[in-house]
Amino acid sequence: MQKKAPLLHPILFSCYPILYFYDQNKHEVWFLNTITPWSFSILLAGVLFFIFYLLNKEKHKAGVSATFCLVLFFSHSSFLQVFNQNVLGRWILNKDSNLFLSYLVLLVIVIFLIKKSQKDFSKISYVLNFFTALLLIFPIINIMTYQITMAKSGTSENNEISNISANFSGKAKPDIYF
Repeated sequence: MQKKAPLLHPILFSCYPILYFYDQNKHEVWFLNTITPWSFSILLAGVLFFIFYLLNKEKHKAGVSATFCLVLFFSHSSFLQVFNQNVLGRWILNKDSNLFLSYLVLLVIVIFLIKKSQKDFSKISYVLNFFTALLLIFPIINIMTYQITMAKSGTSENNEISNISANFSGKAKPDIYF
């Protein structure tokens, strides 16, 4: 009997965007500010998994379906930018400016194909687990490097963020639209 892959990719992928954006803004935001978005993101992944599990009755198919939905959800703005750069994409955006109908059609097709497939999705889960873990490694390394640097320099994350806030307290804020 072949051992099935653990089903981690929906949860790991739901954590990636928050971790990525925290990494990009770690000098401006406290780490604790990521707890609420993580909670909602993991809850969304769990709800999607549960819905697709009820539909498929097989956990790896449900996990792949949930991860596909999360990819569509978290990469929406990237898709809009790509579509804006070519003729076919602009035509689609003229017909469906928010890509809602396009996403719905794509989602229904993919979910239908996953449901009707007779393949073992545990191998796909291994691959998705690997790639989502790989996605998480880079921001984690950057955040750890930043935290170690802050600890060695004696500056805490709170001091750096407080300094940023103190620069603007009591003063007129700069006109960012000028």
